[in-house]
Amino acid sequence: MASLSEDEPKKLLILTTFAYRKPGMDLEEYHKHISEVHVPLSSEIMQKYGVVKRLIAHNWKVPRDVATVVADPYKVDEMWDFDAVITTVVSDVEKFARMKKEAYWKEKVITDWPNFTDTKRTRVTVGWLEERIRDGELLDGDQKR
Repeated sequence: MASLSEDEPKKLLILTTFAYRKPGMDLEEYHKHISEVHVPLSSEIMQKYGVVKRLIAHNWKVPRDVATVVADPYKVDEMWDFDAVITTVVSDVEKFARMKKEAYWKEKVITDWPNFTDTKRTRVTVGWLEERIRDGELLDGDQKR
């Protein structure tokens, strides 16, 4: 199994899911299902198997005038239409892989995805986490010179 290099013990794996809601599902219903059904189903087992952080960005259809304030002006026309972005930070790749073999994961967590997610359009990326600002403070070497 591939893992992060032994030389880089501080790097955390980050799995980012760019999710679309199930066709025909209302956006509010989608966000409610994530928060009230899916997260409670999955959080405890994820913590047990090495997930150190999980963030859910509940996207909404941003009015253009709001988008121009928060996004760079040249990017407003290119805004992606994902309904949620779910970020999962993992400390141990092998542990996380073992979690996915658990009966509970297969029978409860994975089987819930089609209840609220368009599994054909949803996409993921995998990389490592580089934290530069925490709690409003610049970290290691990011001070202006």
